[in-house]
Amino acid sequence: MDSANAKLRKFNWSELLLFVFFISSYFFIVPLIPDVDLGPYGAINLHDITRLLLAILMVSLAGRLSVKAFGGHSGLLMTGFFGGFASSTATIAAMGALVRRESTAVWGASIAAILSTVATYIQLAFILWLTNGVVLTKIGLPLLCGGGAAAAFTLVALKTRENQALAHIKESRLLTTLGNALLVGILLTIVLVLGAVVQSKLGVKGLALISFVSGFLDGHASAFAVSELVTLQKVSVDAAVIPILLGLTSNTVTKAVFAIAAGGRNYASRVIAGLAISIALTWAPLIILI
Repeated sequence: MDSANAKLRKFNWSELLLFVFFISSYFFIVPLIPDVDLGPYGAINLHDITRLLLAILMVSLAGRLSVKAFGGHSGLLMTGFFGGFASSTATIAAMGALVRRESTAVWGASIAAILSTVATYIQLAFILWLTNGVVLTKIGLPLLCGGGAAAAFTLVALKTRENQALAHIKESRLLTTLGNALLVGILLTIVLVLGAVVQSKLGVKGLALISFVSGFLDGHASAFAVSELVTLQKVSVDAAVIPILLGLTSNTVTKAVFAIAAGGRNYASRVIAGLAISIALTWAPLIILI
């Protein structure tokens, strides 16, 4: 009873109210935003961008609330999974920093890092569902294979649990979560405009290059931009698949670099193994079908 009361006191009710506010905004304010294409080449749609950012914020806050509700040993894994919806790269870096502080946490931290990649695939599918369901149908099998591989990797790791303690990780501030969403919005707007301009000048090859480069910063933004260009009928559905996967691939490289820099060799080797299997199986269906 005392532990339950302690968790209740620790629970951040202001974040819960903010979560309710975002949900209300998603269903009642977003529909009031005109669904029109603005800006250079008609590449910016404020309705779609606002809806995406609110969805990211809702999932991120839901993760923060879940971590506080569960706590204990499950808290680290929950942090990894839900942290991936906000930023898998940042989560992998944070888990690496934890390993630097507490070397015995390498087992739990590496699993949590791969769980953040599972969240990446889920969120990418969700983003494509929000923007263009046809694109999701076309790229669904690669995403299922890649995300399923990451999930299977974590399950195998959990079954072969080592004699190491699951430590706690310092929670990111709410302002950091909100700031990450704002940065995604800014990057998304830039990628949308650049993608439309380059695609009009260089065609699909130029779009693939933009998607690959922007993926080093955020794989979701590049995927949303490509999907939005399909909706605007500037790119065909078939031509959208490779650019989206290229953005996901370059983002995976970024995660690997952060794993090495933040957590050292032991942590990075575990995380990179999971990342490599995941991205390889993401491309496998396309390679097999060619």
